[in-house]
Amino acid sequence: MKKYIFILSFVLIIISACNSTINEFSIDETRVGKLSQNTKISELSAIYANDSIATNDAAGLKDGSLTSNLFLFDNNGKQLLRLRPKGDSTQTIGSIRVYDTRFTTSNNISIGSSYKELKSVGTIDKILPAFNSISITIKGSSIYYTINRNELPDVLKYDRSATIEAIQIPDQALISNIMIQW
Repeated sequence: MKKYIFILSFVLIIISACNSTINEFSIDETRVGKLSQNTKISELSAIYANDSIATNDAAGLKDGSLTSNLFLFDNNGKQLLRLRPKGDSTQTIGSIRVYDTRFTTSNNISIGSSYKELKSVGTIDKILPAFNSISITIKGSSIYYTINRNELPDVLKYDRSATIEAIQIPDQALISNIMIQW
């Protein structure tokens, strides 16, 4: 009997260890894939050792003093993320823009999800207009979801000064971009 209890305990430990691994394509308030809000710029080369990092400041990447954007590509050349440093003494990531459709939130929202799906996960908090898009936040979240203005009705598509209400956005409008700021 003790043998079976030991084996069962061992299996449960293995299962819990597997469940605690980081999903390299998950998005939440404190993580985007392998990155957390505490990840140092100088750690990126080690974290993405099998992928490509493009920057115009290799020395800044190495020592953490980077002040410009950097781009992450997987080993097949597909763009994953754009990172911006915070620009303060923490030498950490300030914002992340997601390019890859494999990244998803815990509510299964990703690039290509519909506005209807986004509305179903929470209350729309803010709609921030930009020239070619609108950014939407869910109440209590620091994640921004972008919809291209081409997805909006004509009256909103071309009138850059119009106030956009949540009810005016078509349910079938697709998320074109996801960003998070820390």
